[in-house]
Amino acid sequence: MSVSAILNNRWTQYIAGFIIAMMVDPVCVFSQSQNVVPSLQEVEADTLVNRGNFEKAVSIYTTLIKKKKASSQVLYKRAYAYYNLERYDEALQDVSRYIDESNDPQGIVLRATIHEQIGNYTAELTDIDMLVAQHVSPELLRWRASIAMEAGAYAVAQ
Repeated sequence: MSVSAILNNRWTQYIAGFIIAMMVDPVCVFSQSQNVVPSLQEVEADTLVNRGNFEKAVSIYTTLIKKKKASSQVLYKRAYAYYNLERYDEALQDVSRYIDESNDPQGIVLRATIHEQIGNYTAELTDIDMLVAQHVSPELLRWRASIAMEAGAYAVAQ
């Protein structure tokens, strides 16, 4: 999915800004928010993601996870790569584990996005409600209302 398609698909500036930041430099986003120094293999995989080589990045992230030489952020990064490969079931597994370990809003945004892609609006609304509980903003409330309308939950949309 292209950036312009994402922006035209009910994305608010709040959500789109994060996604664009992740597309530009996922290592930077995490290093600012988590203060974790990545391994050389993780940096290599991050570079591959930035270049669009998601299959190879998934392979490296998987090796790191199996060797237990990675932080929980690698789960998020692999979920993001799976998402870009449209391997939504695997992306959901990874991002859900990441959220369980970190409760990071970035993970919740990705999971909500995956739920939208597969048409699971109820689960997407649940994720958006989690975000609203952490940080109420007009953008999140608009996103929530648009998804509620699409799901036919008109009372929730109000």
